Amino acid sequence: GANANLWYISDQENGNAPPACGSAGGGNNTLHLGSSTLGDIGAAYDAGCMPGCIACDLFPAFCSNTTTDKRSFSQNINTTGQSNLTLSFDYIERGEGADDDAYVEYSTDGGGSWNFLTNPGKTPIPGCLPQGEWTNFSVPLPAACENISNLRISFRWQNDADSNGDDPSFAVNNVRIDAVGGSPPYIWEGDISNDWNVAGNWNTNIVPTNADNVLIPDPVTLTALCPGCVMPEIFNANAEAFDVCNYGTITIHDAPTKRTLTVWGALLNEGAITTTSADAQFDVLMRGAASTYAGTGTNIDTDYQIMSGQTTLLSDISCRTFQISADFDWDIYTITVKRNFYRTTGAITTQNTATLVMDGPGAGFDTNDAQQLGSNITITIPNWI
Repeated sequence: GANANLWYISDQENGNAPPACGSAGGGNNTLHLGSSTLGDIGAAYDAGCMPGCIACDLFPAFCSNTTTDKRSFSQNINTTGQSNLTLSFDYIERGEGADDDAYVEYSTDGGGSWNFLTNPGKTPIPGCLPQGEWTNFSVPLPAACENISNLRISFRWQNDADSNGDDPSFAVNNVRIDAVGGSPPYIWEGDISNDWNVAGNWNTNIVPTNADNVLIPDPVTLTALCPGCVMPEIFNANAEAFDVCNYGTITIHDAPTKRTLTVWGALLNEGAITTTSADAQFDVLMRGAASTYAGTGTNIDTDYQIMSGQTTLLSDISCRTFQISADFDWDIYTITVKRNFYRTTGAITTQNTATLVMDGPGAGFDTNDAQQLGSNITITIPNWI
């Protein structure tokens, strides 16, 4: 639009150490998204204004189109000889859901084309109104980012200019890429069979354990490298890993024996996790001392259990059944269940309002009196008759 939001680099939005509140000044420059009508005032943006609103009458310039779709990207990054890469950064973000939103992309051809990597969640604001709270975020990079000389990372901001949205917009600091030491990454190849528990299906020729990080590539990348290779399925034995970065499809079977995938660290689901189970038997178990779930992927007939330790939700999730049996940070996100929601034990924390959507025929809700949900959790039943 004529007055689209602009990227700035300055300390008008200072790079504070998480979990500090946002502030201006201090000498630590950040990349942030701001106003084109007011200039650089930190991570504060024009959300747009509908004609006839008071702000339009007082400040006509604000009524010009602030529709925005802009990315700020790095120069070429050389990853030759490096593997098992993780991107990390500090950031603050609010905006408006997916309408005014920042997300991360990567390019493996020097910026000729861009691929979606992840959409970090909105950061907390309690105690920091209206500035927002600086938060650290990290995500594994796909194998395609390894051993190349022209990797680029971008931050992309979109604003639909509908006048709805909250500051801070988006600011980022301390962006880095690390090659994690230790054992090599466990990358699924699937050139022998679809069995997760066959060593030859992994690039390491070793089946991953609870200490190993796993990457499931997207189907296009996999078949381009290996025509005829297939996605992993869990059926001969249970599967586990520390971090799971899924861009493909993981299928969990329940016959002849019920199988599970146990995650001890982070689960990033940008693909699909599906099951063959007709009944609500838990398929994915979150068991880490500080586990996380993030991603825009799908869960098809998948049942989740927060089993032990503490799990933090970093994005919305839709699944068949969701059970909380340990400490759980719901943050501001939405859990949509197609069948049942259970809470048996563990503390639940939220930021502002979290949402539970019971969206399926026969969807059930079970939580005992001692484990009631807080008043800042909204329960929605869209198909209520």
